[in-house]
Amino acid sequence: MFRHSQIIKVKKQRIKNPVTDPDFGKSSFSIPVNQKLIKKGKSYFWLPTVGDSMTDNTGKSIPAGSLVLVSEINIENFRFTNVPMHKALIITGYERTGKMYNILKTIRFIDMYDNRFLLRSYNHTFHDFYIPITSVKRIFEVELVRLPSGTEFIPTVWRESITF
Repeated sequence: MFRHSQIIKVKKQRIKNPVTDPDFGKSSFSIPVNQKLIKKGKSYFWLPTVGDSMTDNTGKSIPAGSLVLVSEINIENFRFTNVPMHKALIITGYERTGKMYNILKTIRFIDMYDNRFLLRSYNHTFHDFYIPITSVKRIFEVELVRLPSGTEFIPTVWRESITF
């Protein structure tokens, strides 16, 4: 999970104007990033994380206080063929009450029959759960993780056997 009120712009050169995003608000400062990671035509944001659902004491852990560099995945017309499975994602959507949620999880399974995602945390004390695909507004791929210590790593696809 992350605080959606804090968006941090990726620093390319000198930034005079803050980024404003309809879901995340206005950026308050910028953080530089290795330009080799930046792909043309994509928008990137740094987002801070909270909670321990994505921590499992392995090299893939994303602990609270980390920053994640994300890029938006195009999910127009609910075509999810370009959504990576088993990779850290930020999913923005709406509950039935209309309240917006933002969660950092992996998609374990796409159930096209019942129109829903099965989401998983790295921390196995958190149970898998389904969310309706129709409640998802935006999906962001985590491109880089900056740990509270300042160490950075590029998240990889996390593979495991699927059992139901």
